[in-house]
Amino acid sequence: MARPPVATGEHGVGEIQPIARSIPATPATRCTHGLRHHEPSSEPLTSKSRVQQSCTPGSVGALGGQHPSATRVPLPSELQKWSTFIRNHLGQTWAADWFTIVTVRFEILYAFVILDLGRREILRVGVTSTPSSQHAVQSFVEAVCDRDDQAPRFLIHDRDSIYGAWFRRRVKGFGTRCLATPPRAPQANSYCERVIRTLRRECLDNVIIVDERHAERVLRAHVRYYHGRPHRGLHTQAPLGAHWLPPVRPTPARAVRGVPVLGELHHEYTVAA
Repeated sequence: MARPPVATGEHGVGEIQPIARSIPATPATRCTHGLRHHEPSSEPLTSKSRVQQSCTPGSVGALGGQHPSATRVPLPSELQKWSTFIRNHLGQTWAADWFTIVTVRFEILYAFVILDLGRREILRVGVTSTPSSQHAVQSFVEAVCDRDDQAPRFLIHDRDSIYGAWFRRRVKGFGTRCLATPPRAPQANSYCERVIRTLRRECLDNVIIVDERHAERVLRAHVRYYHGRPHRGLHTQAPLGAHWLPPVRPTPARAVRGVPVLGELHHEYTVAA
């Protein structure tokens, strides 16, 4: 049985085009003969407009009848890892963290460390019995002043309540962005954790701390020694390599003089004048 011819009367095809012309066209799309065609728009694209532009008959047919999403969600393998981000911004990143010190009277002291990840330089180390946001901000301000007012781009810290809104607002005033590590992930701040381990193993585990002033004096003495020794992460260079350049010619053994550090716990070796 043949299909009957389509009439062009009242409700025929001849009436479709005038009706289609009377439909208002949107900035992003227009309707012609039941098909959507993309037109460039000067308005900013929203998620709704992206969906409208992407849902064309050609795109739907290419995807097997499924509408494409407005923005494609990247796969986990395509995202940048935290370690990659830190490695790409080592010269622009500082890290901060707290650790505890037990005195001879079993009092708990809190030490605050700020580390430059680029050269592994300990910028500030301070000890207090009452940790607070004011102490952390003051240490950061002093570290920036010691660097000729050159603040870092990023500051890594954990999710302690000390790093609250007031702390982030003060740090942001220097143009620095605070990066909080994920919960229960100390490896995200591994550089600072490694420096704290060094301070414990090479200094605090071998010295009996009396009080707050004694702890700060001992830590600062060890930091001066730490800045002058070779560092494996820096290809056996010192954190302050410009101040500890090797001699041009081999030095005779009799001209080397050892300087004791922290009661002969460590030694610094210099060339005798």
